[in-house]
Amino acid sequence: MSWDGNSSKTPLCTGRIWATYPAPYLSLANGFLDQVIGTFLLLLGIWAICDSQNSEPKAGMKPMLIGLLLWGIGGAFGYNCGYAINPARDFGPRAFTAMAGWGRDVFTCHNCSVRQWWWVPMTAPLVGAVLATLIYWLLIESLHPPKQTRYDPSSVNNPRQYVPPIYDEPGATKRTSPAFQ
Repeated sequence: MSWDGNSSKTPLCTGRIWATYPAPYLSLANGFLDQVIGTFLLLLGIWAICDSQNSEPKAGMKPMLIGLLLWGIGGAFGYNCGYAINPARDFGPRAFTAMAGWGRDVFTCHNCSVRQWWWVPMTAPLVGAVLATLIYWLLIESLHPPKQTRYDPSSVNNPRQYVPPIYDEPGATKRTSPAFQ
């Protein structure tokens, strides 16, 4: 911990390691918008990557793509507000530092243009997540074609419903399961 000469701990010492604080030049509106846009982009990317009706990535690629997305958002937006695009990422460490000896000072920012910053990283990501979900649902998911059923509609009450063809080996002619012949 850094010592400031009078043996008091301030969030500007090592408390900033744990929680996020805005850059000194950032206003409340700009910080709020920064968090909304960052979370909006994260959720929009996650929805697009995980949507099975899109060109779904190969097995095992989803975590890497989401990690790259998170890294890109952090590189673009992290300098302003400290990468708080998840309320749990900010509130848990802030509560920890409050209990670990920094006290109520962790909920204020002394050298910032916004003194009461603590609520922004907890509310702005929620707004961004809701907006991203609504936009994705309205502009992409609601326009997907309806899913095809695998069963013949005329055989809904028939216990011998359609069974997908079985292929024994490459190039073999298709046949159905012996139980349904």
